[in-house]
Amino acid sequence: MIQTIEKYGIGMAAGFTEEVPAGSGNFVTRGLGNIENYGTIQVTTPDSIGMYATGRGSRIYNNGRIELSGAKRNIGMFAEHGAELINDVNGVITTVGTGNVGQIAIAVTKRCNFRKQRNYSYRCI
Repeated sequence: MIQTIEKYGIGMAAGFTEEVPAGSGNFVTRGLGNIENYGTIQVTTPDSIGMYATGRGSRIYNNGRIELSGAKRNIGMFAEHGAELINDVNGVITTVGTGNVGQIAIAVTKRCNFRKQRNYSYRCI
């Protein structure tokens, strides 16, 4: 089991992208990665992420469980700058406990590849 216990924590991360020069809007990928979850990731601290990937060629794959909880936003899986995000047939992203506010299961930015391996229904509250 992985727990995020620090503010702005990330349970698992793949890739590294930076803005060059700072403030320019020009992002350069400096490293790639591939991470897979078959266990449980608990995201409990505000503004934290369970699984994160950045850069074309990086990939995050969830075939386990990601549990979100807290009084402020957390994100289960987040991909940006062309990374691939896969939530497989056994992958579960859910809220646990009470008093949850602003929890986000999956977030992607432009040019990312999001693949779902089963049909989902989403309910916004």
